[in-house]
Amino acid sequence: MRRTPQSFALVACLVGAGCTGTAGNNNGGNGDDGNAGGQADDPSFPDFPGSGGVAPPPPASCDTKQISLGAGKWRRLTQRQYRNSVKDLLGVQPNTKNFLSDSTTGAFATNTLPPQPNDIAAYAEAAETVAAQAVADTAKLTNCNASELGKDVCAAKFIKEFGARAYRHELSAAEVTTLTDTYNVGKTDSFGHGLQLVLQAMLQSPSFLYMSEFGGTPDNGVAKLTSTEVATRLAYLMWNTTPDATLTAAAKAGELDTVDGIQNHAKRLMKDARFGAALGDFHMQLFHLAKLTDGTVKKSGAPEFDTAMRQAMVDEVNAFVNYAFAKGQATVKNLFTSPYAFPSGPLLGLYNVTTAQLSDGRYEIKDGTRAGLLTSPALMATEPPIPTAYGVVHRGKMVRTMLLCETLPPPPPNLKFIPPPNAATTPQRALLEQHKNEPSCAGCHTLMDPIGFGFENFDQLGRYRTKYPKGEVVNSTGEVVGDSDVKGEFKNAAELAAKLGDSQQVRACLGTHWFRYAYGREPTDSDACVVDSFAKALSTGDGHLPSAMLSFVATDAFRFRKGVQ
Repeated sequence: MRRTPQSFALVACLVGAGCTGTAGNNNGGNGDDGNAGGQADDPSFPDFPGSGGVAPPPPASCDTKQISLGAGKWRRLTQRQYRNSVKDLLGVQPNTKNFLSDSTTGAFATNTLPPQPNDIAAYAEAAETVAAQAVADTAKLTNCNASELGKDVCAAKFIKEFGARAYRHELSAAEVTTLTDTYNVGKTDSFGHGLQLVLQAMLQSPSFLYMSEFGGTPDNGVAKLTSTEVATRLAYLMWNTTPDATLTAAAKAGELDTVDGIQNHAKRLMKDARFGAALGDFHMQLFHLAKLTDGTVKKSGAPEFDTAMRQAMVDEVNAFVNYAFAKGQATVKNLFTSPYAFPSGPLLGLYNVTTAQLSDGRYEIKDGTRAGLLTSPALMATEPPIPTAYGVVHRGKMVRTMLLCETLPPPPPNLKFIPPPNAATTPQRALLEQHKNEPSCAGCHTLMDPIGFGFENFDQLGRYRTKYPKGEVVNSTGEVVGDSDVKGEFKNAAELAAKLGDSQQVRACLGTHWFRYAYGREPTDSDACVVDSFAKALSTGDGHLPSAMLSFVATDAFRFRKGVQ
C-alpha cells in the first residue's frame, strides 16, 4: 500500500523471549442509536474555513482522468444500520440482541463476512416480530384505503412503493411477482397476514440486508454506481440509515450523477443531527468504547463502575462529538484539545462537579487537567480494559495504533508477567520504567510506555489524581520517540493531546480509518488517492471534518466499484 508522506514504517521491535521479572499484574492498582432528525445549530454550515465553501481538491498526483480504486466487498447492514433502517421505514424499534456480533474491518463494524446460520435465524426472528407489530394498523402501514380501493390494490401499491424504499431500488418484475405470490398465500387468512408475510420476506431479503452495488455496464472491470446506489452510500455513511425521501427523489432525478450533485446533497445530510450521531458512532468504534457497555472492561476495587457509570461514560462521548458538530467545531484539533466535558449521572461525582456548574450539560475545564476525547473517562476506563498496574502500556499502544496508525508486533512468545520482588516498595514511576532495562522488552516498550506516562494523572476509571494510592506524586511527563511529527517530550496528557491535534500523521491516519468505516475493507495501492484526498482535506487549519467528508464523497472510490469480493 502506498503510504502518505506523513506515515512511516515502524522500526522493528526487539522480540526476545524475556520480560520476566519486569512487568507485574497488580490487581490492586438500547436507545434510538442517535437517529433523531433535526437541523444542527450552526446556520453558517457549510461555509468551510479557508475553503470558500468548496471542498479541497484531491492531491495533484491524483488529479487524473484514470479511475483508481480497489476491489469492493459485499456488505450487510451493521446492527446499528439495521435498527435505524427498520425504525425509519416502519416506526418499529427492532430487537437485535440475538444477532451475532458484526464482523469488523480494523476497528469498524462492516459485516463483509458471509452470514452464519445463526445470523439467518436471528434475521428471521426479528423480521417476524417487526412485521407483526407493523401490521397492527394496515391503513397506516400501506397509506391506502382498502375499503375504498380494495385490499389487493392496496397490497400491490404497498409492495411497489414500500418495496422500493426497503430494497433501495425500484423493484424488478420478478421481485414484484415473488412478493405478490407471498401476499396471496397470507391473504387467505387475512389482509394483515398477507402484508405481514410480505414484510417478513422483505426484511430477510438480500436486497434489504445488503448494500447491493452492481453499477452500470463495466468498462475494464470498473462500473459507475447508479444514482440509487450512490444515495445508499451517502445515507449510510452520513446517517447510518436508509435514504430519506429527498435523497431518493434526487437519485431518481439524476442529481447524484455528478460530483457537484453528490456534494450538494452531502452538505444537506451534514446539516442534520444524524450526521453528528454518525461522527459519534465513528469515534465510539475507533476507540472500542462499546466494551464499556458490553461488560468486556473489568475493574478491580471499583464498585462505582456499575451499569450507570458505564453508560454515562458512553453518553459523554456522544454528547461531546454532537456538541462539536452542532457548534461548527467538528475539527481534528478540537477533538483533541476542547476544554469541555459533558458529565451526567455518576460522572458528576467522578469529575467532582455539580449540576449547578454545568451550562446546557457542558462543564468547562479551566485548569488544563483534561483535553478533548483523549482524556475522557470513557477512553481512560477502556484503556486498560483489565486490572493492571501497567496501564501505561495499553494507553501508549492506543495512541500508536489508533491515532498514528502504526503497527506493533505481538509480545514475545511465552511471555510471563512476574512482579519484581521489591514491587511493593519501588516507586511507581520506577516500576513502570523497568521495561527499558530489559533488552528483550525495551524495543517495543520504548515506543509505548513513554506515551502512556502522560496519562498517569488518570486512574483506572479516568478520575484525575495528583498522587498514587501509596502517596507518591504522579509524574506525567513523557515522550514520543521515533520519526514522527509528534515526536518529542511533553509534560502531561494535555500537551500530548495538543501535539496529536496538530499532527499531519494523525490526520492521515484518520483518512485510513474513515476509508475502513465507509467501505468495509483495507485500502490498497489503488485506493491511495481517496485516502490521500481525505488526509489532504484535513491537513489545513484545524482539520475540518465536514470539509474532508465532501472531498471523500467526490473520489472515484465513492462513485465507482471495481469487482466484488
